[in-house]
Amino acid sequence: MKRRALGLKSSGAAGTSRDKDGKRAATGPAPSDGPRWPSFLRGKANRLVMWVVKLGGSLARNGQLCSWIQAVTGPHHYALTVVPGGGPFADRVRDMQLRLQFDDSTAHKMAVLAMEQYGLMLAGLCSELVPVSSKAALLRVSRNGNIPIWLPSRMVFGRDDIPGEWEVTSDSLAAWLARHLKATCLVLVKSVDPTSGDSGYNEHLSVPLLTLQEEGIIDCTFGTFARGGGLDVRCVGPSSLTGFAKALERGVAPGTKVLLTG
Repeated sequence: MKRRALGLKSSGAAGTSRDKDGKRAATGPAPSDGPRWPSFLRGKANRLVMWVVKLGGSLARNGQLCSWIQAVTGPHHYALTVVPGGGPFADRVRDMQLRLQFDDSTAHKMAVLAMEQYGLMLAGLCSELVPVSSKAALLRVSRNGNIPIWLPSRMVFGRDDIPGEWEVTSDSLAAWLARHLKATCLVLVKSVDPTSGDSGYNEHLSVPLLTLQEEGIIDCTFGTFARGGGLDVRCVGPSSLTGFAKALERGVAPGTKVLLTG
């Protein structure tokens, strides 16, 4: 499969190809370390093992966005779903609300739609990122060997458990989706490092959620959406890029562990 724009190259595994429907099909022996998608169907009843990766909107400003896209779409051990941030599109909503003084509920809906604009932009940069707006479509795209990128409005508008306010950012919506999918790991990709010395592949690094909230790295409502169910939350920044890609390939949770309690 060819990629559109910016010269991003496909990193599909040896021994696989795609048919006309975009599904992966075997074309020869897999390499000794296994095919690119070795663990999509693991555990009882062929349950899909899912990780959620949130690509922050601020990545569009720091020059690393394409590198993070390449890392996410490279070899990985589990199924991935990408949640887009709002980035410059959400910033425009803030600017217009400040100028015109419309209510926060309207602004929140516009910010969710800004996430969709960012998500469509990511899909335009990389053809392996497939926009989806429902859980059924998300699972179907994953099982076909592609990476769904979530367009959230259809699933979140009108829900009583998701307040329509600025405090509920794309971080919290990513946590909500991860819980909704029963994902095992949520990785928040940021434009700043959550801790000093984070190489992206060090399971011993951890930081309290409250610390990241006080520093403005994660929103103040995140814990409400992330706690419970045993979700493993990780945070990575610019210095984690290489280690992040290696961790995804090996099926090891990357970056700094976010301590949701204490």
